[in-house]
Amino acid sequence: MKPETQHTSQTNKAVPFRVLRNSVSNKRVIEQASYTEQAEEILKQKNDSLSYASFLQDALIPGKENLNKVFPESFVFHSPKEIVSGDFCWLEQVGDVTFVAAGDCTGHGVPGALMTMVCANSLTRAVKELGLTKPGEILDKVRDMVIQSFSKSSADVKDGMDISLAAINKKTLTVEWSGANNPLLYFQNNTLQLITGDRQPVGKYERYLPFTTRSIQLNKGDIIYLFTDGYADQFGGERGKKLMFKYFKQLVAELAPMDISIQKNSINRLFDEWKGNLEQVDDVLLMGIKL
Repeated sequence: MKPETQHTSQTNKAVPFRVLRNSVSNKRVIEQASYTEQAEEILKQKNDSLSYASFLQDALIPGKENLNKVFPESFVFHSPKEIVSGDFCWLEQVGDVTFVAAGDCTGHGVPGALMTMVCANSLTRAVKELGLTKPGEILDKVRDMVIQSFSKSSADVKDGMDISLAAINKKTLTVEWSGANNPLLYFQNNTLQLITGDRQPVGKYERYLPFTTRSIQLNKGDIIYLFTDGYADQFGGERGKKLMFKYFKQLVAELAPMDISIQKNSINRLFDEWKGNLEQVDDVLLMGIKL
């Protein structure tokens, strides 16, 4: 019997390995590009959401916007680690007295921003609703409010804030001040002075003590500086070490005699130069107010 001849169509021929390899490679490239596009879109949506959250945060705590209206010779240097911030500038006016604060809530980013809402609202209630005028008493009440805000939950929330809070009388140029872990710097008679705050946060703590109110008499042209710890805690320089408060204070002392606008620009530039290519470690807030 004559053997049957095998007929194989062109479409049924074996595909060369080189073609298969290229096909798989192209598929992976396409999939990778698709994943990259998806990741970029997700990142864009996240950043858009955070940017709008930052807009809402500034609208609800308009201290940065209002400070220059009340004190024309003033500046705010605010550099969040992320788009939204746990540091905030707070301001309220009652008669001749302007209350202004640099607050530093636990954490940064979204968790820190949520804490700013609780803390800033408590500050406003203490001043506007309860009529408190002494910074120490205000912080005592804010601490109670912050703790109470989280007492409704079964979770043991120990978050709170460090703060530098000043009550400035524009007529008498008297400044009453209280601080939770943060100090106050003021420039008078060509000398930078330091007042330390109480070593406790506004929030849960092992041992509660009343916050201290300190009073200083300033003169026309003197400057006060309210700030958080982010600037001094930033790593950088040639050795990649923390700036430290000692050198932060020296920096402010060198800039204090200069024009306010020069101070702000210099503080911004010097921070970027110090940080270099290193990651920012925390939110940064520094305010200068010339009386």
